Amino acid sequence: MGFVGRSARRNRSVSSGFSQHTNRAVIEDLRGWYLRAFLTGWDNTPSFDRKTGELSPEVRSSFERFVRVHGSTASADVLRAFLALLVRTDYRRTPDIDDFLHTRSGIPRH
Repeated sequence: MGFVGRSARRNRSVSSGFSQHTNRAVIEDLRGWYLRAFLTGWDNTPSFDRKTGELSPEVRSSFERFVRVHGSTASADVLRAFLALLVRTDYRRTPDIDDFLHTRSGIPRH
């Protein structure tokens, strides 16, 4: 299982499996961390191609699968909105995508 699959699995666990955890702030921080990793990838496994700005087909499939399987989670709500924006940008990273990442997922601007 690659990075995308591991991030999706961990995000799902944090979103649903730990919902009864008493320290809600810790859980929300973890969910946000895994969601950011799922949306953007890491330096060595970015979600968007650095040269073309195009979303990786593997990542796109993982986003769509996550929404289909875990549609009632807060993370799926964010992914659903992100996918709708990606359709409008032809699955390319644009300033609108960056704005979404910064405002909806809490990813800091660089």
